Amino acid sequence: MTTRAIPLAHAHTSGHASIPDLRRLAAALAPRRLVPIHTFAPEQYPALFGPSVTIEQDGT
Repeated sequence: MTTRAIPLAHAHTSGHASIPDLRRLAAALAPRRLVPIHTFAPEQYPALFGPSVTIEQDGT
């Protein structure tokens, strides 16, 4: 293997956005309908994101 003198850094990310980041994204997009996915607490979304939230069941 050839060494290229490129420094290697390890960085971990979870891939999950924070609530403040999600709120900023929703505000910027201003969707007519917002459907929470990949969450254990979809029932909390109307309080966090307002009346545009629609909670659907898996498979619908």
